[in-house]
Amino acid sequence: MKIILFLLLFSSIHFGGYGQESEIIGTYSKRSDSIHKHVVAWTVKLKDDGSFSYNFLRHLSCDTCEEENFSGKGSWTSENKLITFTTDLTKDIDSTFTMNFTNTKARFKRKSNRSKSNKVIPDVLIFYESPLFEIQGLKLEKEKI
Repeated sequence: MKIILFLLLFSSIHFGGYGQESEIIGTYSKRSDSIHKHVVAWTVKLKDDGSFSYNFLRHLSCDTCEEENFSGKGSWTSENKLITFTTDLTKDIDSTFTMNFTNTKARFKRKSNRSKSNKVIPDVLIFYESPLFEIQGLKLEKEKI
């Protein structure tokens, strides 16, 4: 009997963690367009295999401006909606993926299931700690499937 109870408890913990991780998986983005045709866009893709990719694009429409495009990749883990990013310097850094996300942390935030409001609140990823100053405080919305 004790073994059955232990197995039931263990399986509920295991599946509970998986459910939380599956709600985090997806593409998060933010885009800013101006009337002067300037474009700034961020994209983070959290994949179900534990890998991620990041892209930042800035296109300013002026004669002397050059398009900027920065990328990074690596792996991610989650615990209680806190996401930790790491980059393997030997496998994840190359001429295309130049950003090191090691020691970067973000929080996944979603509308509470207990909320009675009809207001639509998107799921978001908020970067709160990173050695990369450009993404600290960045808030990206999850794209709908």
